[in-house]
Amino acid sequence: CQSGTWRRASGSTVLTGKIANGQQIPLPSGFSASQCTWSVSNAENPHGWKPNYFAGSVATYDANRIVKCGFYDEYNFYGGTHRTDLSGKCSYIVVCQ
Repeated sequence: CQSGTWRRASGSTVLTGKIANGQQIPLPSGFSASQCTWSVSNAENPHGWKPNYFAGSVATYDANRIVKCGFYDEYNFYGGTHRTDLSGKCSYIVVCQ
């Protein structure tokens, strides 16, 4: 789906978009973290240069909503991607009530 914000008259809001490694998942204006849930997933962060050593894509967040988005290659983490044709970002969705 496209990035954006959807609001219902009942007060619930859904926010979507793409986010880079090290950025914080945003909250819709007027909501606190305790009113929301969120998720991140791989969008444009494929593995790197050595497919035989690829150890997996990463799309996680910490307690402060800071995103870890990238891949492991030869036991090392790389944020984003080495490819110039992709952004290396993850997708996120935030749902607040």
